Amino acid sequence: NLQCVANALKYLYPKCKIYYGTSKNFCKILDHFPSNTLDYVFSIPFPKKILDAASYHLCFEGVFERCSDSKTMPYIKLAYIYSDLLDKLEGLDITKFKARLVSDPKIENELTNIMPLNTIVIHPFGSAEIKSYSPRTITLLIDAGLDLGFNIGLLANPSEEKTKSIIRDIVSKFSEKKFSVFDLTPYSKSLSHFVSIINLSRGYIGADSSGLHICGALNKPGVGAFGPYPGDMVHYHNSNIAKYSVIDNGWNKCKLCPCNFHVHSLHKCPYLSRGIYPGCMEPDAIDVAQVWELLLETIENMDLK
Repeated sequence: NLQCVANALKYLYPKCKIYYGTSKNFCKILDHFPSNTLDYVFSIPFPKKILDAASYHLCFEGVFERCSDSKTMPYIKLAYIYSDLLDKLEGLDITKFKARLVSDPKIENELTNIMPLNTIVIHPFGSAEIKSYSPRTITLLIDAGLDLGFNIGLLANPSEEKTKSIIRDIVSKFSEKKFSVFDLTPYSKSLSHFVSIINLSRGYIGADSSGLHICGALNKPGVGAFGPYPGDMVHYHNSNIAKYSVIDNGWNKCKLCPCNFHVHSLHKCPYLSRGIYPGCMEPDAIDVAQVWELLLETIENMDLK
């Protein structure tokens, strides 16, 4: 969304300069923005002089509190409101200004010997268990991909031992096909490596996570298979991302869908509260064959362009 807004502003005002402030961790993804998107990036907390040097400020909630001078100055003196820019942006179709990322060629060169051609990356974990595929679903996705002649590279969340253990266990079951099914997590050493892994793939299947956003911005064919909420809630403007949602396909065995439970309300899920995987992320809910059909269709459509 940031890049879409920035591209729209550059379209409206070709000579404008865009300064962007964010957390140090998020600054890493900005390294992969096209070079003409942002003119200056600074991390928070930031000095007030950066605000004073700009003509307009477009801010999310909480930005001004993160100005390092906000503790000693009244909030109202920091909060500038300019409606002119917002009025002009309101008249634009923001979805026409696509977000794009650029992969690091040096890292790609490092990974080419690790990722064989025709590899589909499967990243089955989201920010919460309600958004993550069960091991049975992951295994069936792999089986179907192998039957279609693809190699399968699996990605866990590098900072989460539980998801890494799940992937290691699944990969071990395909030991006789170790050159076709492999764990890419050890090679996802940084966000830049994560971007390069997706960019080198033939396609991507994933839960609702950062990987799906990155896939969309890299313009790689992908499928987002979502659980208990409509797929159009996210990734609605990426034509290279097909969307599969168990709700859109009529699943509601728990009688609570759409729930869109997040981390702080997972105890309400009748599956997670019993210590088992959510039914909406099991093969009974996710039609694995349909997910692959969507990916093949997306690959074909993009190959024809």
